[in-house]
Amino acid sequence: MGYLPASSIVASPPGTSLPSGGKQFRRAASDGTSFSPTERRFGRTRLPREDRIMKQIERVQVVVVGGGGGQAGLSVGYHLARRRIGFVILDAGQRVGDAWRKRRNSLRLFSPARFDGLPGMPFPAPPSSFPSTDGMADCLEAYAARFRLPVRTGVRVDGLSRPGGRYLVSAGERAFEAEQVVVAMSSYQRVRVPEFAAGLAPGIRQLDVNQYRHSSQLREGAVLVVGTGNSGAEIAVELARSGHQVWISGRDVGHIPFRIEGLAARLFLARFVFRVVFHRILTLRTPFQGAPRAE
Repeated sequence: MGYLPASSIVASPPGTSLPSGGKQFRRAASDGTSFSPTERRFGRTRLPREDRIMKQIERVQVVVVGGGGGQAGLSVGYHLARRRIGFVILDAGQRVGDAWRKRRNSLRLFSPARFDGLPGMPFPAPPSSFPSTDGMADCLEAYAARFRLPVRTGVRVDGLSRPGGRYLVSAGERAFEAEQVVVAMSSYQRVRVPEFAAGLAPGIRQLDVNQYRHSSQLREGAVLVVGTGNSGAEIAVELARSGHQVWISGRDVGHIPFRIEGLAARLFLARFVFRVVFHRILTLRTPFQGAPRAE
């Protein structure tokens, strides 16, 4: 039986602005240095003094990091540019949108194109269509070019610290000093593989959702898909259609009670869910129990 760990794909939340002032939650390190949870998130908490001397530091008002060339990072850049605030967007990919180009061949956006646009630019596709990953990647690249956003590609952030009153972002041989940093990323890119996976028979082909491209990667025979979110469910259907016997395992994550590509959705239901339910009802200001809350 093949084993295919899979995880749900979720939207990149808006970046969190880290103001130069205001209260910060910090804890002390063993050497007496204190650092915030955001600084710990990137692994390195301090840029050594000798590195600060050797690296050429570029100074800007705002640095957008953590997949900055994605939807959230580019949207932040659009609004910063409109306010004439000096900023730079850092993206580890070689091209804007590369994070989308590396996903499975059959993946389509889960929302119609009319809801997939970015600030100042609608998505360049028929309103009721579901764009492909390449289409999304090309849209992001065109968006950055259209608004001349200062995206630095091929720059992977490996450290974030605040040695004084300003933030210091380390990215290999480069460093950026800024009054504020926007972390435009989520943690869904991190694959969670159970410990027992290492003990499975060597003949079992194991892939995570980031490695999976198409069904031909798997051996003949039955497949176990772990994870029942959008990606897990869609991969399971794709494998079943390609002739595999498929088991899917995971908790019930819920679903929209209508076909998102159906006529009723195109005429009314999709707009109601995306514009009313998601934007007006399920918000932090919703006064009933069960609404999402900030951690």
